[in-house]
Amino acid sequence: MPINRQKWSFNRDVVKRGDVLFTRSKFVGTGIAKATNGRFGHVMLYLDSMIIHADTKGVWSKNPQRILMNDPSRLAAYRLKNALSEDDLQRVESYARSRVGSLYSIPQAVQSLQQRQGTITARFLLDRQFCSRLVAQSFAEVGVNLVADFDFCTPNEISESTLLYELPHAVKPASATDLAVSKTPDFNLELQVETYRWLNQVRELAERHQLRPVYSQSDVSQWVLDHPQFDAEICRYIQGTKYLTLYDADMRKNPWRYHPRWMLQALISSPSAETDLASERKQNKLNLKRVHDERLKAIQNARSGLVYFKLEEQLQTNRFIQMHKWKEAVAYASQVIGQ
Repeated sequence: MPINRQKWSFNRDVVKRGDVLFTRSKFVGTGIAKATNGRFGHVMLYLDSMIIHADTKGVWSKNPQRILMNDPSRLAAYRLKNALSEDDLQRVESYARSRVGSLYSIPQAVQSLQQRQGTITARFLLDRQFCSRLVAQSFAEVGVNLVADFDFCTPNEISESTLLYELPHAVKPASATDLAVSKTPDFNLELQVETYRWLNQVRELAERHQLRPVYSQSDVSQWVLDHPQFDAEICRYIQGTKYLTLYDADMRKNPWRYHPRWMLQALISSPSAETDLASERKQNKLNLKRVHDERLKAIQNARSGLVYFKLEEQLQTNRFIQMHKWKEAVAYASQVIGQ
């Protein structure tokens, strides 16, 4: 009997920023789904060509093209019935991004299962994340309570929210491009590993000196300002990793995106050149604004004289230059294609 090798993925022509994506992996995800009497074992927030989610490695971003399933029923996308304003959507995204670098907590995730079963016994400090908490808290930031308790909830409780509806046609057969992407090195995962290497050292430093804990990467800036005596030590942690050199991961993976003629060639060879160009323009605009804002913060903080912020300023400047190369390639392609 022939084996069905068809893979399924999220339809990125349908999902949009602020959508909630669900999956159910074969083993762990299926176990969680059964324990919570639902379809799903994992939930994520979609943010224009990427997702933010919490898994056992911590909170980080991921390319949705790398999420492939053998069964389409293991994937689904939901959307708010009442659309958020752009300002509120930005606040949801900002909150989710602010949790990047947070550690994952299996015990606190288990507490959510116990709460659903009516046996929750204690409240942990909300110092760590798990997938459903991250998504529910992100929306709660703008007063959208998807569930009764956004600190302790399950993926299936979110999917059952009366504020959401399931999107039709949000799952499609994986394309040859999707399959090819899934087989390439994941530079984003490499960046996550390098970030957590120095971030965990900062956490240990804070604990060793009995100082305020560092929960996520966004906490480090204020922590360094509060405790400038550790500036040099933290810089040594960072410089002992590849964190500062991985800003060009996308350029190495997609060099065509940063060269005008290469981008044009890639687009005109695509069956949907205008759609792809619009997507590149939108992604670049969002990324350019985010990097611009992060660079300004680093420049302002660098006035403190702390080396940590000088390293951050140089990193964001490198990213800013890269975003402008992308913008120039988009502009050139737009002129030729006539957008």
